[in-house]
Amino acid sequence: MDMYMKCGAPHKATVVFNQISTKSTACWNVLIDGHLKSCQPFEALNLFSLMAQDDHEFDLITLANGVRSCANLGLLRVGKSIHGYMFRTGVVVRCGGGGGAVVAVMVVVAVLWRWRWWRWWRWWWWWWRWRCCNY
Repeated sequence: MDMYMKCGAPHKATVVFNQISTKSTACWNVLIDGHLKSCQPFEALNLFSLMAQDDHEFDLITLANGVRSCANLGLLRVGKSIHGYMFRTGVVVRCGGGGGAVVAVMVVVAVLWRWRWWRWWRWWWWWWRWRCCNY
């Protein structure tokens, strides 16, 4: 499946995925990540929700891909709920705590992108410049 995704044939990877009888978390991760790399975040989020409906266990890679697809689509509430799920289940704690900061940054970047962060940055830069030059 990974080969088909890297070659730009997500349909063939999906056909192979559907032929697998026992789907592991790694198979789901390959397909979700491949759709994200193929600029198809909606399909990736759809696979993430299908994985949740089939009661598969999420790992850190799956959850990070879920947040990444929410960030690409601008779905702040869904990304925040996935981030909250990571802390409620202790996925971030088991990984040493560093993963939480990365996911939090991804959620903040999604918010800033949604709110036209360049306008905010431009305002902040002019304010800082005015403050430093007027002392």
